[in-house]
Amino acid sequence: MSTILWDHSHQLEHSLSAVEGDWNLLAAKGSYWLLRLSLSASLVGLLSSVKALRKEVAVLPEKDEIDPNDVLIEKLLELQLRVRSLYHQIPASHHFSRWIVNQIHKETGLIRVYIMEHDADLSPISGSFTDAESLFSHLNSL
Repeated sequence: MSTILWDHSHQLEHSLSAVEGDWNLLAAKGSYWLLRLSLSASLVGLLSSVKALRKEVAVLPEKDEIDPNDVLIEKLLELQLRVRSLYHQIPASHHFSRWIVNQIHKETGLIRVYIMEHDADLSPISGSFTDAESLFSHLNSL
């Protein structure tokens, strides 16, 4: 896996932790406009980081697997689940924050799908199968 991608994933994790901290502070203190502004700014920064990662992934060489051991995929899934949890904690009245969180979730999912499809295209073909039973038998043997 590329060092750049690994660094981006750590940056996303750190940014999400900051957003979660802002949210926890906002939830504890109430709906103060300065805290809401801080949360929105943190979310915009996180969305920028996710979009930067998506651009990095899109320009990687097509001949190499991006994440052969699924380490980055698992990290992105964990981040996506944390983002979904955050979305459900933000009140419906915080429209902008919820919209950004939804975009972060969507972009993270697109990155995961892109990496998985890219790597699957490069995986060796195991053979041809004439029916579903032989395919499942082969998959279970792996």
